[in-house]
Amino acid sequence: MIKQSVSAFAFLIVLVACSGDERSAVTELGIGALKVGMTVAEARKVLASFDVPAGSGEGCEYATVTGLPPGVRVMVESGTIARIDIDTSLVPTVEGARVGDSEASVVARYGKRLTVSPHKYTDGHYLTVRPSSPVDTPHRIVFETDKGRVVKYRAGRLPQVEYVEGCS
Repeated sequence: MIKQSVSAFAFLIVLVACSGDERSAVTELGIGALKVGMTVAEARKVLASFDVPAGSGEGCEYATVTGLPPGVRVMVESGTIARIDIDTSLVPTVEGARVGDSEASVVARYGKRLTVSPHKYTDGHYLTVRPSSPVDTPHRIVFETDKGRVVKYRAGRLPQVEYVEGCS
């Protein structure tokens, strides 16, 4: 009886852990229920709080967000979500890539979907991943590396996902 209870408890812990990862895993389309292209009003329905600076309706701003893991930032441009920035190892992509991974690991995960280009400011690279769907979309994941390791990454739509300096 105790052995069955322990097994059921262990299964429950694994189930909860897996569902948590799935909710915070990143694709080129967003993170969890938060999707690139959503309006600010739509984002407010799926997160605990989602605020953009007053008067930023047409410009580019980073939202103040509650309900996403620490180290995740959300870029809003012209009133819609343009990209998601990640600078923590706690948040993986759906394929399992994360901050801290080696370039070789990311290349192995994404294969022919990935292109490598030199980084603008360091000796590292930009590793740009195209969508896995057969139809090309304007969405990408861009990993930034330095000294052979991922230091941050972002997911979103073109051209914003390729902005090197965020909203600057």
